[in-house]
Amino acid sequence: RPPRCPVCRAPLQDWGRRTQDWLDRPQRGATCPSCGETRPPWRWDWKDQAGFGRLFVVVEEVFPGEALPMPALLEALTRACGLSWRYFYVQD
Repeated sequence: RPPRCPVCRAPLQDWGRRTQDWLDRPQRGATCPSCGETRPPWRWDWKDQAGFGRLFVVVEEVFPGEALPMPALLEALTRACGLSWRYFYVQD
């Protein structure tokens, strides 16, 4: 599913083509074809279906939408790292 612009909600249909460029130059971002807003890939709305990060905690055997991380877990990770944490699902 394509991510949506956080400003106008338009989908970024060609996101798959951009993934290698984002790996090489993540700060370059993507420009919304509708409103012209440019944001790095992690600032687009992926609807918990994908994500970007430098560090991951993987919890296996959970189907997308079946469970949510407890707020206390996300808060503990934030305190430990000094950066906010979010979650997303991956289904192989």
